[in-house]
Amino acid sequence: MPRWTLRRSLFPRLLALAGAVALAATTSPALARTTPDPGPGCDPARRAVAHHAGGALLDPQPLGAPIVCGMFTGYGGAEARVAVTNDGTVVYEPAVLTPGIAGTG
Repeated sequence: MPRWTLRRSLFPRLLALAGAVALAATTSPALARTTPDPGPGCDPARRAVAHHAGGALLDPQPLGAPIVCGMFTGYGGAEARVAVTNDGTVVYEPAVLTPGIAGTG
């Protein structure tokens, strides 16, 4: 048997073996993290709760609710608010910061 045919027949086998090793290494349970680190101030045991527009709890709760997180940053904050009244009027309350030394604006 000529030498080049032996090499040629081994190449597909070696390529298949390398592919199998790469697949096993990337899908190994030992390398996979079971739960990602949620970060500071987050508690995986506490999940957000879904409500209807009127405030009633959604039953059953959907799967995959986000994790609740909250931390004190040491800085004050303000947020704008948009609300809709029962007659359909839209009310916008801008986030107003007190200017000067008393505020941050």
